Amino acid sequence: SYQIEGSSVAGNRGLSIWDTFTHKDPSPIADRSSGDIATDSYLKWKDDIALLKSYGANAYRFSISWSRVVPKGGRHDEVNAEGIKFYRDIIEELVQVGITPCVDPIYKGCYPASLVSSLGDRLPKFTSEEIAVVKGSSEFFGLNNYTSNLVRESKNPVMMATSTLVNDIEPGGTDELNGRVKTGFTRPNGVQLGPQGW
Repeated sequence: SYQIEGSSVAGNRGLSIWDTFTHKDPSPIADRSSGDIATDSYLKWKDDIALLKSYGANAYRFSISWSRVVPKGGRHDEVNAEGIKFYRDIIEELVQVGITPCVDPIYKGCYPASLVSSLGDRLPKFTSEEIAVVKGSSEFFGLNNYTSNLVRESKNPVMMATSTLVNDIEPGGTDELNGRVKTGFTRPNGVQLGPQGW
């Protein structure tokens, strides 16, 4: 959520560890950047979802900024109704346009049925000991996973509904992970990204 939302104090959001870290003086970040704006998804989430839909995405995995939901951060602190509404609106919009929201995929030691039906035996299995540790430890928690895939650009620029000229994304993906886009590990300059380049 920090990497995309921006609007670090909008909607009664509290400061996160990253907010306080990136605002130190002198800044510990070489270019003095922060997540104050990021990709501005807090303000542009409807456009983001429309873009996902246009790419043929049928699932969207996102994180919740706990400093937006519980601004003071304590277990017994007040829940921010604006933060809850923000995430509820995103989930409702995704469902309305036919995209499955995937938020915090582990819930009390098991995966949601929709995730199991999509990914089947590709999901890691929990041992009975792991389930015992997770159950009762919290109501739910998130698991971040990241990919080092790049989306390939087409050479055909298109005008988006927001009147922004962008490069079209090369279609052709065939599964639930790729929607209609092609991905790879090679940058335009030929350098391999991630462990594939080691």
